[in-house]
Amino acid sequence: MKAKQIIVSLLPVFLSSVMSGQQPEMVKDIHPGTAGSFLLYLTISENKAVFKAHDVIDNEEPWVTDGTESGTFKLKEIHPVAGSNIGPMAELNGTVFFAANDGEHGAELWKTDGTTDGTVLVKDIFPGVQGSMPSHLTVLNSFLYFSAFTEENGYELWRTNGDPLLTQILVDFFAGTVSLAANYLYSTGDYIYFISDEFEGIFRTNGTGGGTERLSAYPETGGIYVPEFTLYRDTVYFSGHDFFSGTQLWNTWDQTVRQVTEIYDVNADLSPHSLTVSGDLLYFIGEQYPFGEELWAYQDGIAYMVKDINPAGHASIGMMAAFKNKLVFSAYSAAEGVELWVSDGTDEGTHLLYDIYPGPISSGIVSPVVIDDVLYFTATSLINFAEDTEIWKLDDPEGTPVLLTQIPGGGASSRELVKLNSNTLLFTASVPDYGDELWKITLQGPGIPESRVSQVKIYPNPAGDLFRIGFTGFSVRDKVVRIYDDAGRLVFSGISEDDELLIEADRIRLMDGIYHVTISGDKNVVSGKVIITR
Repeated sequence: MKAKQIIVSLLPVFLSSVMSGQQPEMVKDIHPGTAGSFLLYLTISENKAVFKAHDVIDNEEPWVTDGTESGTFKLKEIHPVAGSNIGPMAELNGTVFFAANDGEHGAELWKTDGTTDGTVLVKDIFPGVQGSMPSHLTVLNSFLYFSAFTEENGYELWRTNGDPLLTQILVDFFAGTVSLAANYLYSTGDYIYFISDEFEGIFRTNGTGGGTERLSAYPETGGIYVPEFTLYRDTVYFSGHDFFSGTQLWNTWDQTVRQVTEIYDVNADLSPHSLTVSGDLLYFIGEQYPFGEELWAYQDGIAYMVKDINPAGHASIGMMAAFKNKLVFSAYSAAEGVELWVSDGTDEGTHLLYDIYPGPISSGIVSPVVIDDVLYFTATSLINFAEDTEIWKLDDPEGTPVLLTQIPGGGASSRELVKLNSNTLLFTASVPDYGDELWKITLQGPGIPESRVSQVKIYPNPAGDLFRIGFTGFSVRDKVVRIYDDAGRLVFSGISEDDELLIEADRIRLMDGIYHVTISGDKNVVSGKVIITR
């Protein structure tokens, strides 16, 4: 009986056949040489981006860019000798705020409007070379809130709108030098929720001294118990630790703090983390013995494990992104390694979306960013027969990711990816001659580079002793074919010059089981599976 020909779903990798105007390009070589500029904190403000970077004299200072080389320049040499040690930035009404040390006032709050003259110290809150060390910059309505130190009050909450006269302590919550030491500030639009580094419990403020309160003296938070405040259905949820039930999911309702889950035994407590809201669900990573860490969800008072993704241990979930009412995340399976998954909150609706690095090798997916209903992330794949780390994009949570960047001889990251204007994205990329620098890509249409798809069919499948691999859409004559067993061991490697390759299972000693097939061309990599059964 003639075997039925079966074409496997092969997860084709799309590589940019980049159109004019969509080729990534370096904006400016800020730090000439191979060291790179160590660019961080790209913050958009009125069609400009403010960031910190190291330049040729290796000083860390504030920079600005409009996306052009001439429009990318250092705003101010705040500390010419040692660099100003800039901290994370926050934007408020066209002004970017950050902490910096000029060597005279210590670490204090600075602001910039994107011009050199407009880059100034906001206020010398604690005179002297130590400075007030402002941190945890968070916006609520028309003010910026932050934690700052003074000798009289210790670390307390302050606020500013950029006016030195209106840069004031919010409240000396614990009178005298005893510090509130607010940490993990989280703004909901109505309140800022936070914890104290000195006292247990949950705090919040409505932006006034009288409206700053301690909601509860429990649970334990901070340290290894990061609260991860997350707004879900007008209620703030967080991870908190209690002596009796370990680390569980908690929430606040008006002025009440409540424990939501009680899932624990002597082997493990729930330990929820990476709280992410998408659609009607609050997702998180949790653990219940004997399943290991897996994907969980919460809705209507019920927390449940969505799927046992890795029955042999932890699912090793990393990236989690809310995307068009679904959750896109990275997770581990023995056959594919850590790859791209999607979930709608049900077991059957949770599945591998795409094996970016074919076979059991992980693609290292990190740094998700959603811009204009498009999900961007960083991943490593096989390109031009070598590993390459680039930025990928996804337009639909059940679709196929597309390679956005392909930096010749280097790689790109979505860690600092921001939208500068209607069709320009800024990001960081690295090439050997320049190191890590500022790059851009100008998008056309919906921002999808023109792509070419290579396809492969494996038949028959399942197969006995013989099966064939057919190729279409490859731009080179020589295609590298690799076959891995389910444990990730390479069992066959060869080159095909034809449009079809015959594989003899007995000859290359393939036992019954599942095998992973990858085919590499000059700019094409596809993968599939074949089942050997006799």
